[in-house]
Amino acid sequence: MAKPTKKQQRHALKKQKARAEKRRALRSASARQTDFPPFDFAPTPVGAPQDDEEALRASILEYVYERARGPELDRAIVLFFGEKAARTRMLPDSEPQMAAFQEWYFFDFAPADGERLIDRFARRVGPTLPPAQQAMLHSWIETNRLRLFEVQEVTPGVGEMVKDVLNGEVFQAYDITMSLKARKWQLVLARILRTDERWGFTGSVMFFAPDEKQRWERFLTERWQHYRAEHPEGAYSEFYRDHSLELFRFGQQVQEDEANPIYRSAEGHELVEASATYNVLDYAKTIERLDQSEEFVYAGASEEIRNAEHYNWLLRGRSRAPGENAEKDGDRALRLRTEWSQGPGSPSFLCLGDLYVGPRMLRLDCLSRERLVLGRQLLEELLDGLIAHQKDTFAAFKVDAVASRRILPPRERLTHDPAARQVELELLEREAQKWLNTPVPELGNRSPLEAVQHPDGRAKVEEMLKTVEYHQDDRSALKDSPLDVRNLQRALGLIE
Repeated sequence: MAKPTKKQQRHALKKQKARAEKRRALRSASARQTDFPPFDFAPTPVGAPQDDEEALRASILEYVYERARGPELDRAIVLFFGEKAARTRMLPDSEPQMAAFQEWYFFDFAPADGERLIDRFARRVGPTLPPAQQAMLHSWIETNRLRLFEVQEVTPGVGEMVKDVLNGEVFQAYDITMSLKARKWQLVLARILRTDERWGFTGSVMFFAPDEKQRWERFLTERWQHYRAEHPEGAYSEFYRDHSLELFRFGQQVQEDEANPIYRSAEGHELVEASATYNVLDYAKTIERLDQSEEFVYAGASEEIRNAEHYNWLLRGRSRAPGENAEKDGDRALRLRTEWSQGPGSPSFLCLGDLYVGPRMLRLDCLSRERLVLGRQLLEELLDGLIAHQKDTFAAFKVDAVASRRILPPRERLTHDPAARQVELELLEREAQKWLNTPVPELGNRSPLEAVQHPDGRAKVEEMLKTVEYHQDDRSALKDSPLDVRNLQRALGLIE
């Protein structure tokens, strides 16, 4: 990848700053001249120095800006921002949304007469432009499309290689701003365009984790098939132009879903703060039976309830876990799982709940209604005659605490306790072996170790590992562990 010179980098940064200043100037001017401030670039002042790219953008904006009035603009605003924007005559104070609107309005919005604004500009103004700008305009009309890309490689400060998720086309772009934000295997919904034989990005960009790739592929494939059924000769370029607003809205929904994840129990049930409260009839015998049981392990004095003891309820002995529940949002849901181990070299067990025992009160806390039912059955069998049920309570699960913490602790927190790190590595080794050897529907009910023996399965396993690699960094507890992506690749024979 050819590295831009320092002069080119300074020039790119200078243009970015100039565009930001123009956006601010336009909002101020638009507030005085029209009800809406829809555009990204303000007309360049007469006499200001500009290169061909800046001059062409200024000419396009000036042409559209002079015509940015009346029913067609109102219709465009309603289509993009909704009826509320038309009623209130107010647009979002969001530069990314305004940049996205501008590019869509210029290049994709179809007025009533069917001639897009950029095509009208090319027909009426294009012939008057200098040859270099005419060539640039033709290139922009041909290539400015909103597409979903998967980032293949990134060189910060230089550029990035991206792959179109729908048709597999690969682009080597030299967009410094993108190279400083994007990560390998990330999905980006962005407009790519060619300027002087170099690819770059324009407008706003939406970023998504690779976890969303299958969801996007289903959406794009379905829309493309419908489009080809209606337009047998239609090309990808036409499809992207006609469906750009639909892609943008779907991207907004995906981002909203990513910001508000769904959490489930390890068995796939809805998370609920479920508790069963009992009166303790004989405290000494209750403690004695709990200490003798396999299912409940003493965890010390309770930090939540005064004068109470804390036990972990584990999936062993007579304990049973609820059956699997496949929710309709199962492909999006994050399952919370807590494992307990006595120490290095010891097996681990799924933790099903917490038990608090005081002189007069006993309380079992679980994260699902289904677990609480089984926990009550076990307790009332184990402590028959020693406790009396009082009530069950249920409350909405607070996701803030879960969303703000890491699923695995940062690596440096574990290195201070070698025993804890060893237990962590043993747990991760068991999880790695489970992942490698468990058949999954995505691989045709084959395990990853089985699937990599076949070309189609190998490709699917490599796709699954992209998500693992994306979520790992140098601070992750997975670094250098059995679940490190490199170790999984070695175990699968994908690398030496």
